[in-house]
Amino acid sequence: MSKQITDDDLIELFLIGQLSEQQSSIFEARKKDPDFQKRFNFLSDVSKAVESRVADEMKAILKEEERKIEAKGNNIIWLFVIAAAVIIIVFGTRFLLPSNDTPPDHFADHFVPVENLIEVSNRETIDSAFANSVYSNYEEKKYEEALAGFDSLLKADNNPLFRFYKANTQLALGDIDAALVELNSILQVDNFDLVDETKWLLALSYLRKENFTAAKPLLIDLESSTLFKTRVDKILEDTRLKQE
Repeated sequence: MSKQITDDDLIELFLIGQLSEQQSSIFEARKKDPDFQKRFNFLSDVSKAVESRVADEMKAILKEEERKIEAKGNNIIWLFVIAAAVIIIVFGTRFLLPSNDTPPDHFADHFVPVENLIEVSNRETIDSAFANSVYSNYEEKKYEEALAGFDSLLKADNNPLFRFYKANTQLALGDIDAALVELNSILQVDNFDLVDETKWLLALSYLRKENFTAAKPLLIDLESSTLFKTRVDKILEDTRLKQE
């Protein structure tokens, strides 16, 4: 399985104009998350500042070298060499985004909307055809439409599965706070089939909010889950969690 692209990867690819069509769709969806927007603004400003500073410094160097060349004669070749160096360095600064010291973004690395495995049967309280259309929107990543649909379904039937997939939809749209409310309410439901999946999404959501105190016990609970153990063990190596 290929590694999930991180928020910083998306931002850097955007800044250098190399987003694929699929990555562009993800980028646009992530921009609705205020935390992502703050990160984007920060890295964008850093990139511009580095470019501007290097450009100013190289222009000063070029001007000085040009003065020396004019004093010596007409060695125009060296002037072109210096100009080329300026272009290379200035455009190269787009890659000088902070990365090595940036803490891992576990949400971006691991969040994927849970695959829909539900086929809505006929129930007196809901329109099953409408419910299946809502899940179709979810499967097709039409998250705005799916969210409105889940809200309508929950008005007719407070089914925790509807609430679970609604929370996935909110996370996909970047609304972490709203998803936290839904996920916490689901854990209060007795005999819910997707408890581990709910705890996983809760943990990732708390990590995105940098609430490591709330995330850590959920991750520890999931160490006994064969489905999540490998990913959880890796996340628990984060020094920010070890300090909790």
